[in-house]
Amino acid sequence: MIYMLNQSLKKQNGFTLIELAIFIIVLTVFVVIGVKWPGKSPQLGGQEDQLVSDIKYIQQIAITRHKRFGIVFYPTKYGFYDFIANPVPHPASMSSSNIINLESGITLSTINLPANPFFSGSNGVLLFDRFGIPYYYNTGTSTWDLLASTGVVILTVEGESRNIAITQETGMVATS
Repeated sequence: MIYMLNQSLKKQNGFTLIELAIFIIVLTVFVVIGVKWPGKSPQLGGQEDQLVSDIKYIQQIAITRHKRFGIVFYPTKYGFYDFIANPVPHPASMSSSNIINLESGITLSTINLPANPFFSGSNGVLLFDRFGIPYYYNTGTSTWDLLASTGVVILTVEGESRNIAITQETGMVATS
């Protein structure tokens, strides 16, 4: 009788309780590693995605309207403007605001995108011409010049940072 019971148990297909427990433990370890992996701040990642989209958006506005449009970067926000500094509303703004506030704790800085004295407190300005080519404000000559090298916008939170690069001549936007 015991022999027959043993044989019938061996013929059953499926997993034992121990196999199932091991699978759940391994799966839990992978999930925890994936969620808490250093350098994967969802807050920073979301803000990076939005800023990349917004840079591409203002570039497309410049191309489709055949005028210069730009973004002014501040330490905790950024805004859209046309060439003569008129605010341009953000498409997702319910109040027709041109200013986008960064999420709490995130700061913004720039490299090769100098500030324009017209925008008090800004730390960088990026302008696109009607062909989508990026320009910067040259404070030495008080003129808008083509980017001489790649412009970089840096988002930082709690020691982690993300770089958004704007390529000179083409205006291609990439993250690193």
